[in-house]
This record gives sequence, C-alpha cells and structure tokens, in this order.
Amino acid sequence: MEERAGNALPSKALDAFAKKISALQPQSNATFYAASRVNVCAAPPKFGAAPQIVVIAKSDGSIACGTQGISLAQMRKELGHIKVFSALKKSDGKIRPAVCGIATGRFNVYVIDKSGLLNATEHGFSLWSSLVD
Repeated sequence: MEERAGNALPSKALDAFAKKISALQPQSNATFYAASRVNVCAAPPKFGAAPQIVVIAKSDGSIACGTQGISLAQMRKELGHIKVFSALKKSDGKIRPAVCGIATGRFNVYVIDKSGLLNATEHGFSLWSSLVD
C-alpha cells in the first residue's frame, strides 16, 4: 500500500510492481487471476483530543425497606451545566446486614468532563474510585 495525496501520481516503485504483477502468466490449472490498481479513500479526518473524563458518585439516599432514593435525573440537576457523558446506579459492593432502616449502599454514578470536578465536589459528589475498594 502506498500513501499519497488523492491526485498524486503513483511512485516509480509502485508502477514497477504493477507491471510485474500484470506480466504474470496464469498457470494452466488456475481459474482466475486479477491485477488492478485500486483508488482508495483519503485518510480519515483527524478529530480533536478525547475529552478528559472523571467518574463521580453520590449516595442516592436509599434505605432498606424504606425510601427508594433519589433518581439519576433528579440528582443530575445538582450538576448544573457540567457536561455529563453517562449516568448509572451502582452499588458500592460492601456487605451489609439484611435489616430494615440502614443505607443500601446504592450510588448515582456519573461520567463527567474533568473540568467540572471541583464544581461537583462542592455539591457533595466524590470520585467513585474513593468510594469503592
């Protein structure tokens, strides 16, 4: 494969290679041979740098045998204009006794733009990695 601008002529090396391929004689038992020059697409466009992201979380406040906790959409409002890429409910994975009235360990977890981390921590959010073992 040879990289070149869309309207540039092929190199001498590529031309020589194409002539050698074209000069091949099929074997008597061959059913098909093909040699052709293929126009290829230009290189894909380059995009900007990937966003810098962090994963933050805050307890949804759910209580065993009690409240269901704050929804993802409701808590999302606390983040204001921070760019949120995704959101999900997750457990912190800690073992708890099966009794009513205690916290469930469920969190609302958000993947956000790193530039919003300070603002998020001011609203009670923490890095997810600091909440789980």
